[in-house]
Amino acid sequence: MIKRQILLFLYSFLGITLFTFAQSNSPIKNIYAVYMVHIPGNIPVDRNGNAISTFDTSTIIYVESTPTFILWVKVWKNNKSYSILSTPIANSYLDVGTKNTSNEKMIIRVSKENKLWQLQLSPDEKNTSIPSRIKLAPGEILLQTIYRGKKNFKRITYQTELRSIPSV
Repeated sequence: MIKRQILLFLYSFLGITLFTFAQSNSPIKNIYAVYMVHIPGNIPVDRNGNAISTFDTSTIIYVESTPTFILWVKVWKNNKSYSILSTPIANSYLDVGTKNTSNEKMIIRVSKENKLWQLQLSPDEKNTSIPSRIKLAPGEILLQTIYRGKKNFKRITYQTELRSIPSV
């Protein structure tokens, strides 16, 4: 009788554990956000010789995920919404560029069973506000996906600045 109760308890615990992990597994394994500041060759200045800010910043997000289907929906950064152009990367590693702070190459390596995506951001013509229940800290990025029919939001808290190509 006691063995039967213990066995029933173990099976129940195992079933609940498997169900919980099956529901909470995210297909996204790693996220790397990088940005480059593009400075024009000629920098306009005001009457006092101070530079007028005309710098352009481009952000690219690299996502390592399981090979399952993910719909990349939208990104928010600095209270602006962006549409996403997603491109699968065929290699298991990618040389992204040189870090601006340390002059080290930034290389992303992906495990063999996973997939690497490059997400290029393009500003939306009509800015869409962030869902009201989500609050972003300054500098954070919010990525919206749809996975298995459900909306998911992934917060990106760190970005790496890459050295930009010098303008002539």
